Amino acid sequence: QRAVPRGGVPSRMSFPQRSATESAPRAHVLIIGIGAYPTLDQLPRARREAGHLYRSLVTPDQCGHHADSAVLLTDAQATRSRILQALDELSAQCGPADAVLFFFAGHGCLRQLNGRDEHLLLLTESRPELLEYFDEALAVSFLLAVTEVEGLRRLLILDACRNRFDHNRGGALEGFRGVASLRNLV
Repeated sequence: QRAVPRGGVPSRMSFPQRSATESAPRAHVLIIGIGAYPTLDQLPRARREAGHLYRSLVTPDQCGHHADSAVLLTDAQATRSRILQALDELSAQCGPADAVLFFFAGHGCLRQLNGRDEHLLLLTESRPELLEYFDEALAVSFLLAVTEVEGLRRLLILDACRNRFDHNRGGALEGFRGVASLRNLV
């Protein structure tokens, strides 16, 4: 597993160079849907939407994408360590002319990091009281950094709120409401 510096963005993934004899560019998919949060509001549509998208992509009479290069992680499977592992596996399979689709449906929020807003995707183990450390969430800037490879085409679809996560004057947590539905995406 890749060590992620606290409060920072790790180095970029290394994607292997494809030789001239290797196959044509391929598409790789990582789909995450979290609806069952132990410490946050439940989002039943998030898991369902992720499942619909995955099935649409791998069903032969629809998109017909190869299931061996598509990963679906839902609810308890969608831990930070498992997502980082899936990203590492994806990077090992990708060539520079390939395409990557990253889909996330679940809670999200906005936090300050080094004086700038940071969009966070909240994972199964995310606890609001610990988000100041960024260890229990996935920063969108991290996703952008690790997928920024010359020639690699990427599409990130984020179905998550971007509410500011802060303590209000009374000390209560704010910023966790709602998820947009992605019906008829495919």
